[in-house]
Amino acid sequence: MTEPTPTPLECERGQTLPGEIPPDPPRNASELEAYLRAFTNFETERTLPTDRRALGPRRCAALIERASGFPSKTRVIQIAGSKGKGSTTLWIEALLCSRGESVVATLSPHLERIEERLRIDGRASTEQEFLASLGSLHEALTAIDREEPALRPTFFDLMTAMAVATAERRGSDWLLLEVGLGGPLDSTSAVPHATGILTTVDLEHCAQLGNTLPEIAAEKARIATRGAEFIVFAGAKEDKSALEAACTIATERGARVRRVVDDPRIPASLPPPQRGNLALALSAVEGGGSAPFSSVEVKEVIESIELPGRLELLAGPQPLLLDGAHTIRSIQHFAARLDQLRAGKPATILVGTMHDKSWREAFAPLLRDPEVEWIATGTGGPRAANPNEIAALIREHGRSVEILPLEAAIERLRAVRDRQRAVTGSFRLAGAVRRQWLSSKTP
Repeated sequence: MTEPTPTPLECERGQTLPGEIPPDPPRNASELEAYLRAFTNFETERTLPTDRRALGPRRCAALIERASGFPSKTRVIQIAGSKGKGSTTLWIEALLCSRGESVVATLSPHLERIEERLRIDGRASTEQEFLASLGSLHEALTAIDREEPALRPTFFDLMTAMAVATAERRGSDWLLLEVGLGGPLDSTSAVPHATGILTTVDLEHCAQLGNTLPEIAAEKARIATRGAEFIVFAGAKEDKSALEAACTIATERGARVRRVVDDPRIPASLPPPQRGNLALALSAVEGGGSAPFSSVEVKEVIESIELPGRLELLAGPQPLLLDGAHTIRSIQHFAARLDQLRAGKPATILVGTMHDKSWREAFAPLLRDPEVEWIATGTGGPRAANPNEIAALIREHGRSVEILPLEAAIERLRAVRDRQRAVTGSFRLAGAVRRQWLSSKTP
């Protein structure tokens, strides 16, 4: 597949035009918000572009070339997939940091603050580190805007280039790049990698990636690079056709394909999907030259890691299960974990999602349970699904549902007693709940 020639970012229906790049880099949070409005952010647009010419890594590559240059000594791992990308990135980071390796990583989306998108040695960057990293790109950004305006980067291009610049400036041992959309047309594919990873695949962004699991898997597998490792998760029995499609593409592209199912060093107490994510992480790190991890080391990493918004349990008299699940497979994992926590008791689920996700199909299994009551809310922004439509689906299955604005919905959930409480549907919702939940003294 040839990469599309970049064109000016024309607005499709539901999208907004970017503004002018400010003359100076941002110095604080309020200036940062205004600065970022100059760059198209597909995460917040009503619709994603279907014209492949609007996508592609060339804008990101042009920015990196002008700003920091590509990593010279840093080992790069690129992580693609429908779900599990963020968790796998965090597992890799935790394994490396436990050995004292220096690591820069990207995560998307962020849950509570934008600085989470740029991670340095196992933690989210501070506001000043984030601003300094963005500021280091400013001269290159203005030069591109002046000389090659068709190559003005997008918001996600910026985040990727910031991570590259930070890793290069710090002389980091490793750079972990979580793919945003698809694979070869993603910003992160501007950066050559030593190891590519494909986590699980689900039906998502079909207009951009394909209408079947094999098509989507094949598209995501096109990050595979000749001579580099390409590691795929092979533990999902029902997705053999998708797995074979991915492996075929990666092999054709000259990558060294390795299939990972599980790892005996991982304790049985770690449930799926994190078992698979950790197995991928171990394979990637050890394949990259690290000495093998002992079972004791793996256990210590499991005990120390935080996976916010990823089947996370927020403590309290009645713990809250918090998850950003929004695909069919991820909702299945959410439902399984919820059943474990409920132990046969009733539950209340707060749900909000994005209109362009397959949420009707994803939520259907949960709606069969008569012991679950629902709270539907909006997640904010143009991509949010209408909570009235979510509620209509719930009522079609004969289930009880309240429709509330976001803050009121969170407080309603907080007031629930003697039922298992849970949140699902999007990372945007998970982040809002987490922020409000942890800021209160009465969980």
